[in-house]
Amino acid sequence: MITLVSAEKAFNALPHETVLQAALRQGVQLPFSCRGGVCHTCIVRCTAGTIPERAQQGLSSELVAKNYFLPCVCQPLGDMQIDFPQPDDFFVSAQLVSREEDANGTMTLLFEPLRTLDASSANAIMVRDAHGRNHRLPLANNPHEEYYFAIQLTKDDPTRLAQEWRTHLALDATILMRVAQEDEYGSEPAPPVEDPAPNLTLWDALEQGALLYRALDDFYHQVYADPQLSPFFEGIPRQRLVEKQYSFLRQAITGEQHYMGNRPYHAHHWMVISPALFQHRENMMLNCLRVQGLAEEWVQQLQQLEAHYKAEIIKDHPVPRTVGDVEVPLDGFDSLVMDVDYFCDTCNGEVLQGETVHYHRRIGKMVCQRCFNAPVALTAPSDSSE
Repeated sequence: MITLVSAEKAFNALPHETVLQAALRQGVQLPFSCRGGVCHTCIVRCTAGTIPERAQQGLSSELVAKNYFLPCVCQPLGDMQIDFPQPDDFFVSAQLVSREEDANGTMTLLFEPLRTLDASSANAIMVRDAHGRNHRLPLANNPHEEYYFAIQLTKDDPTRLAQEWRTHLALDATILMRVAQEDEYGSEPAPPVEDPAPNLTLWDALEQGALLYRALDDFYHQVYADPQLSPFFEGIPRQRLVEKQYSFLRQAITGEQHYMGNRPYHAHHWMVISPALFQHRENMMLNCLRVQGLAEEWVQQLQQLEAHYKAEIIKDHPVPRTVGDVEVPLDGFDSLVMDVDYFCDTCNGEVLQGETVHYHRRIGKMVCQRCFNAPVALTAPSDSSE
């Protein structure tokens, strides 16, 4: 039995089922993105029970010592009590002690952390805003020598956080902050961008799309075998992805209206994509183009096209999708009565017309009533020692 303490919910895990899979099957809401141990979005604490070693791979020693683990790769060894992260395990409170603006409109803010921070190599901080978004802010001083953390906001800084701080952050206000690592990034993606100008010469180099299609077919074969990328596309037919990406790139390159799907901002709105993961995916795609014989000149132009959408894809937490001015729920579960016969995504058992099923709004995973209410007691899988 797995108990989510703060939510007062308990659920069972079937043999060879991860904690996250068990939660999704039984309608217990946990944050997640990659489902493969890459993005760390789903990180939780274990307050009782044993954590398999694999479930803590990639976490810092400090988080391991505090019993944090990744439920997406955790096959439980027995009963567990888990809970959501404690903000103080990641961030400390800091108080605004000085606020000055010069003649050019540059505002300097001095923050005093209310708990000692190791700032020996700090050149930036991560700030968590009231909406749960993280923002990387460069430091304007050396806090290791001065103790205070200085942040400067220019008059024309367009970010939402800068605008809020300039108008609403008063003296003695507190924020949540921590020292940023070198490879960390902010979480607020850039707004959606328009397609670049058409490049018909590039389209000719791609043999009117034939070479591009072959490269994409090869690329998605590799994606579905890649441990970092494949979890994002669980349950999605590979051929569907090939055709959608081909249609999107054809429109982006030629300017012709061929693509009917979501734009990159909305298509990736729930995916937590780091700069390193974006680069990993891009390297795979560019190599597939080279294997198909595309000259390096045109490979570089395709890379520039990919970079055009990079800023709106990279982020460190999911963002809501909007339709007009309305936000579509990012997570959660719904029920529906089937109007056709189908199969359960968990047990592959038949679901007859008229039966009620449960599904996750984001990933569409459908669970029959039998699996949803499965009373099976948790048993440790024989190979769970990895």
